[in-house]
Amino acid sequence: MRFSQRVRWVGTAAAAVATAAALSGAASATPEGEEAAKRAGPKSCPADSLCVWAGKKYTGKRVVMKGGGPSNKIFRELNNKVTSVKSRRQFTVLLYDEKGQQGDARCFSQGQNNPNLAGSYDFNNRASSSENETEPSPCV
Repeated sequence: MRFSQRVRWVGTAAAAVATAAALSGAASATPEGEEAAKRAGPKSCPADSLCVWAGKKYTGKRVVMKGGGPSNKIFRELNNKVTSVKSRRQFTVLLYDEKGQQGDARCFSQGQNNPNLAGSYDFNNRASSSENETEPSPCV
């Protein structure tokens, strides 16, 4: 039986994709591919980005800020609803409680994560804007 006949026999697009992947030895069927899929899940944060979530432990709606400089993306998409943070930035990141990088701020060092801003940060549901530093500067 030819491959095209097998695809018609299976009957669904999802099964056809799975069959084609299995026949071609696609990476998603390997342990490495499964690991990559887990890393790309909703709790992931792309390289060189600041990611914030509405829920504790990186759950709920996620907003991603890539690259350096100021951003009001939190204000537009998740204003005063940020509960957890991951920084994959090379430099310091600041979260502000007002639009336009104004008001009270919290600082996150390179690679610092916080699954619950309600704890020692006392910043749960307060973030409105961010700034991804473009050069090294310590949190003080």
